[in-house]
Amino acid sequence: STVNRYHIFPHDLHPVDFVMREDMNINKAIESNGEVDVEELVCKLRDENFYSREYVLKNYDKSINVIKHAEEKCDIKISDYFMNNVSTKKTAKEYSHYQNDLILEMCRRLIAYLEPNLAENVQTDLQIADDILPFTEMPVYPSVAKHLNLSYIEDKTKYKIRTYQGDSSLVDPYTFCKVYYGIEELTFSEYIRRYYDYCMAAKSLMEVW
Repeated sequence: STVNRYHIFPHDLHPVDFVMREDMNINKAIESNGEVDVEELVCKLRDENFYSREYVLKNYDKSINVIKHAEEKCDIKISDYFMNNVSTKKTAKEYSHYQNDLILEMCRRLIAYLEPNLAENVQTDLQIADDILPFTEMPVYPSVAKHLNLSYIEDKTKYKIRTYQGDSSLVDPYTFCKVYYGIEELTFSEYIRRYYDYCMAAKSLMEVW
């Protein structure tokens, strides 16, 4: 996989928005030079049968096998957590940032391995600050949610995106530098429209350059 081809700026610079692995369905629409109507695209991608059950399960099995292979010689494993919770918990916000539940489980397993006698005393309500450093979440296709029986995904489910805010600045808690972004929450349909518009604008700029 590659980074979204229409993301103009490097990952360590601003503005930032839709920093993610590219979506081939969006790219095909962008490369059609306007032949694809965005509303038709949204309707198509929202279809619960857009991806077949066979396709979704095949990719899920492949992903789990990759994790199993990667942790084969590790003393601390996590693949079982994914398999046991895939339907009820969103374990990742996007491809490189985990949700708090998964981070906490990894911490518990690490503590249990290093200090077995402390394992029973590990608090189950440990808190991790959420959204200290906001970033764009990756949406879940409705067809994927259907075939994997994801109970935490609904039509009204919203995803956070990080957007450029001009002169309105926050302070990055890790670098203590000013950062110029804010957070918006979008439904799957709204997200697709914004992502499409973003890529179309970026493509136009690239063509001018």
